[in-house]
Amino acid sequence: MQFINQLWQVATLPLPPSIQQLLMAELTTPFDGDIEAAQQMWDETGTALVLIDAEDDEATLREQDEADQTAIQFALDNPEYAILLEGNDQQYVLALTITTAAGGGCYLLSPCHPANYFSTAICRHID
Repeated sequence: MQFINQLWQVATLPLPPSIQQLLMAELTTPFDGDIEAAQQMWDETGTALVLIDAEDDEATLREQDEADQTAIQFALDNPEYAILLEGNDQQYVLALTITTAAGGGCYLLSPCHPANYFSTAICRHID
């Protein structure tokens, strides 16, 4: 699992370029593509993104500190929405859970894989 709270960090994640582009577009759409405005909101509200790697499982979740475990499990169980990101024969699922009254939240991003606990949990919420 990898945690980020700065949008520039999306470029450092081990994702295919097409998925990085789709992810940035999704994260900045509510701000008309304005990365600075999106980052300001992330900073003010404590928004973060968790990249779940293909090999992560429930044991990986238990290795996280209690606050992260709680946030991830809440996001798995209660997403506001979940969407499929598809690019160049790669599929990832992105879910957002709002965790603060100010609109802050936790994004979960996982490669689609039917045997992966996280991917399966998120995919059941895709509209």
